[in-house]
Amino acid sequence: MIFSIWPFSILKNRYLSRDWVGVWYEILKERGENDQCVIGRAKYIDGDIHEPQYFEYSHSLMDGSASIPFYLTKLGAKRGPIFSNYKKEISFFDHIKLAFRAKDISPAHKPNWKIQSQKRPKNNYEFALKALSVDETKKFNDYLKENKLSQNIVILELLNRFVFELIKEESQNESYSWLLPINIRGIVNKINPYENHTSFVQMRLNANSTYESIRKVFSAKVKTLNHIGLWWVHHIGVLFGRGYMAKLSRKSAGKNFWLGTFSNVGSWDVRDETYDSLGEQEVWFATTPGSRNFPIGLVAMEFNAKLSLTLKVHPFISENHVDTAKSILDKIITEIRSNYS
Repeated sequence: MIFSIWPFSILKNRYLSRDWVGVWYEILKERGENDQCVIGRAKYIDGDIHEPQYFEYSHSLMDGSASIPFYLTKLGAKRGPIFSNYKKEISFFDHIKLAFRAKDISPAHKPNWKIQSQKRPKNNYEFALKALSVDETKKFNDYLKENKLSQNIVILELLNRFVFELIKEESQNESYSWLLPINIRGIVNKINPYENHTSFVQMRLNANSTYESIRKVFSAKVKTLNHIGLWWVHHIGVLFGRGYMAKLSRKSAGKNFWLGTFSNVGSWDVRDETYDSLGEQEVWFATTPGSRNFPIGLVAMEFNAKLSLTLKVHPFISENHVDTAKSILDKIITEIRSNYS
């Protein structure tokens, strides 16, 4: 095996020695930014969320795809992290080629927000949450299947449309960047399956970006496996150490600004399992940390056939950021109910 040959064996040991993606979040925290994610569950009754329970963890320890089974297991279910459905084997040398070809590391431009402040969130629970009932989720998914549409692309198109209402009028035709995390467990593997196994696809969109244009760009990037190359780019610390990563992080924080992130942490059905359930009304949801560099964060997930959407808006771009998040999310849910069911 190639990894038994020096110096590859040394690099392999360094690669496996720590969660290098998690280190970026450690450094984020050291810079004074938030590294905490929230997983929650609640009862969904007559369109509203009741009796929420929260689990909070550092993104330096695991990613969203691992956090759901982690906390389900604590509640008595028997679940493990979801693995990628990409089955083709990628050779060692192909991984090397992908790393050297990796593009889209930096955002297109700094978004020209209508409001920019120095405010920071007071806590990790300043977010908006909406969910669809079982019937509404089924109607949504049936519509998507019938019309051969992607749930993620539909939600991203709606999110992008309404977030651009926060962009100055003269910059509506400018392209700004979203990051879409992608779970790549099974394509790459660490010793601990709960460690961060997430790369990303960058989408450069403007106010007029349509479903079809978004789909074409996303499909093209995934097809080229650019996100696999970016995984290795973010392991620069294996070669140059944590100090160099911290230097890069400080530099990036001052010049790289995205619209934000959109994540889908999967579809989970544990109705046949014995665990500490909240009953048929149970719904789960999740949030990302967020920062001035990633001021918008939307997370989608399905739990027991109910779709939840959780949106964070950083106060950097809105005086009343929680109300802004609620307004955007209300518009997305209204569109789904009106035009996609």
